[in-house]
Amino acid sequence: MKKAIIIGASSGIGKELAKILSGRGYILGLTARRIALLAEVQNELPERSYIKRLDIAEPVEAMQLLTGLIEEMQGTDIVVVCSAVCFYNPEINWQSEYDTVTTNVAGVTAMLNVAFNYFRQHGGGHIVGISSFKALRGGSKSPAYNASKAFLSNYLEGLRFNAQKNQLNISVTDIRPGLVNTSMSLNKNSLFVVSVETAAMQMCKAIESKKRVAYIPMRYWLIAFLMQKMPFGLYRRL
Repeated sequence: MKKAIIIGASSGIGKELAKILSGRGYILGLTARRIALLAEVQNELPERSYIKRLDIAEPVEAMQLLTGLIEEMQGTDIVVVCSAVCFYNPEINWQSEYDTVTTNVAGVTAMLNVAFNYFRQHGGGHIVGISSFKALRGGSKSPAYNASKAFLSNYLEGLRFNAQKNQLNISVTDIRPGLVNTSMSLNKNSLFVVSVETAAMQMCKAIESKKRVAYIPMRYWLIAFLMQKMPFGLYRRL
């Protein structure tokens, strides 16, 4: 049986991924800050699972806890990092920016670091980071969020290059969701929003196919292309 760890599994995309993977026979390790919600998720899963309270905003402690969870599970094949925060912050409040960078950059990097080094030492594995289509351009309403996702996509590519250069059997998948109807979404009523169930199902397919980069839903490939080519003046007005 395959094993997977989902970091940030108490709600939203992480929770739905847990349901799908468990239904496909995976033994899961689930982490989040809210242990009570993790326990609720665990009770819904058909296969064996482990839960651990872990706050990636405390990177050093989180690294130790993730290492402990891997040991408790006697190894893992996949590590999926879903945890992130997003604040509506057009006033550029410092605390919101700081909290975003602490979680989405320092915390996520810490989790990826543990996963990469574990797989390097144990013959390989699969790293999955949940980035965003917003990584492609800056955002006036949540600038630190967009920037943090750009960092994540760039960092995942760096890990992929490192693995290939050193002939390591480590796959790296960068999943870039579009607008998904989760508690973190700032645009719940947009025509481009998809349900979290649809997003998670497509993400699972991308993970099992070991895609390098996957936009969810797939039509965001076109949106991403247009965003990258769009002149600054037009992008700013949109």
